[in-house]
Parts: sequence; C-alpha cells; structure tokens
Amino acid sequence: MKALLLVAGRGVRVKPISDSMPKCLLPLNGKPLLWYSIQNLLRVGVNDFCFVIGYRAPQIRHFIHVYYTNIRTTYILNDKYKNTQCGYSYYKAIPFFLHHDFFQLEGDLLYTKSILHKLLRANKPIVYAVQRKKKFKSGEYTVSINPAARTIIKMGYGIKGKFLAEAKGIGFVKAEASEQIAKAARGLMRKQPNAYSDLVYQWITDHGGATYYLSLRGEDYWYE
Repeated sequence: MKALLLVAGRGVRVKPISDSMPKCLLPLNGKPLLWYSIQNLLRVGVNDFCFVIGYRAPQIRHFIHVYYTNIRTTYILNDKYKNTQCGYSYYKAIPFFLHHDFFQLEGDLLYTKSILHKLLRANKPIVYAVQRKKKFKSGEYTVSINPAARTIIKMGYGIKGKFLAEAKGIGFVKAEASEQIAKAARGLMRKQPNAYSDLVYQWITDHGGATYYLSLRGEDYWYE
C-alpha cells in the first residue's frame, strides 16, 4: 500500500518559524511533525512512500535519510511551489499513485492512527476525513455534506448548507478509483492551476462522481 505526502509548501502561516525549515519538520517532543505521520502510516501497512517536495527540499530528504533508511521512497519535485498550492503537487504525483491503493495526506498534520484504520474500514473507492461542526467563522474553509449518502457535496471558502464539516487533509483512494483521481487532477490543473488538493475531490463530485466522507469522532485526534 502507498502513501502520498504533500510537503512542498513554504509554511507561510507559521512564519517566521518556517524561514529556516519546512513546517513538516518543526519539532514536537524531539521529533519532526512528519515523523509522527510516517509512523502512523507504517503501522497500518504502508510500505511505499512518495514525498512531493519543493521548499527546502534537501532538508526533507536528509530527514528521511537519517530516520528511515529501510522504507521505499519516491521524491517528486514541485518546481512551482512558490506559485502553486498543493493541488499541483497532487497532480505531479499521478505516476506514483495510478493503479494503486493509497493514502493522500498533507505533510504537516498530527493525527491518531485510528483515522487511517477507519478510512480503510470505510471500504469506499474514495473517502476523505472531515469533522462535523455547527459553527464556522465567516469565510472559513467549509465542507457541505450529505449525511444520508455519506458523500461530500461542496468544498470551499464560505460554503453554506444544512450539514457542514471541516476538511482534515487525509484521504484514502482505492486502486479502482485512482484513474478517476488522476483525471480530476489533470482537469483541475487546466482550469485552476493554483487550487488546493481538496478540490481534486470536488472536481469528481462536480463531474458526476462521488467522494465519500469519514466523520471523525471524539477519540480521533487531529491537529494542523
């Protein structure tokens, strides 16, 4: 099983801390944030990793070399990281994930392993982690969901609807749906080359497909 981690970004929201290192390498209890994500993925059976790198890429390569000498690793360079969002990184990784089961994650997350297990047990072609919320700040990034079908209706800033949730940046795609993801990523980049990776799933919904959601519970810890 594969995992795709998007770690090309500059971490502008945590400047000036990220001036000297990528956000995914910021330390927590003596370990980089990325270490915790890789450990969780290894524990659920991932044996093939792809890191889409850009900002301070040599530091990420060095971290992997030091901490993980025995994992199968692919590096893909997002050479446009200064002017694009993580949707372009997702697009660049198509050759890695096509025709395979894979997790797709933002690289700077802290989360419990239980989320990965639940995504696998959901047994859906495409499933994405969200957390139900009743109140959002004006203009906040929002996900509108259909609880009856357990599908995502709309993702974006300031979305309104009866049932709303927060996107969590973790998804799982079965091999059978990987071509659908690749087609969506290509189409999205033609229309919105500066889009976030979440909008790959929105593209699928907009074109007649379905992205299912996993609603996190109290025992599922997540932090960005």
